[in-house]
Amino acid sequence: MLPLVEGPERGWGRVASRDAGRVPGRFRGFYLTNAGSRGAVSPPLLETDLFGDRAFNVGALLILIFWGSTTPFSFSYVLLMQTGYGHSPLATAASLAMLGGAFGIVLRLQVGLHRSVRRIMMAGVLVTLVGMLLALALCWTVDPLPAAWFLPSLLLVGVGMGLFMTPILNAVMSGSTTAT
Repeated sequence: MLPLVEGPERGWGRVASRDAGRVPGRFRGFYLTNAGSRGAVSPPLLETDLFGDRAFNVGALLILIFWGSTTPFSFSYVLLMQTGYGHSPLATAASLAMLGGAFGIVLRLQVGLHRSVRRIMMAGVLVTLVGMLLALALCWTVDPLPAAWFLPSLLLVGVGMGLFMTPILNAVMSGSTTAT
């Protein structure tokens, strides 16, 4: 990430592009090296047979999409708090505790909950989306926007993350994303 974020300011444009172009080859090399270590003394780092399992592939794709949207939200929030509002990194991290705290509490509440997995995951995605859209709506409609008004959005995103991540990981690891 450093070349992509800092590269343009430091004149690293060509380095970032060159390195990004090498990623597919490096993944292929890792895969082949990992697959070749099956008979070795130490087990492979990644069990490649998992990619033949449909439930694993669907679950991995859903997790990728979910984190591919929540991570930019968190990154944007951090940038806004520090560059837009002038908060320190510590103050920004403290406000993100709302997100992490909600995530953790929801995780604890779900322990042992095995019914309606698909509904819980969908609720998690919807709650996360509502939290993100609330933050976006606030940015568009409220001027000046007090930083504290983002806390309900962080709470919703944290609850949504907690509702989604526990069931999806359990479903992927149990080999079924269609458990009800």
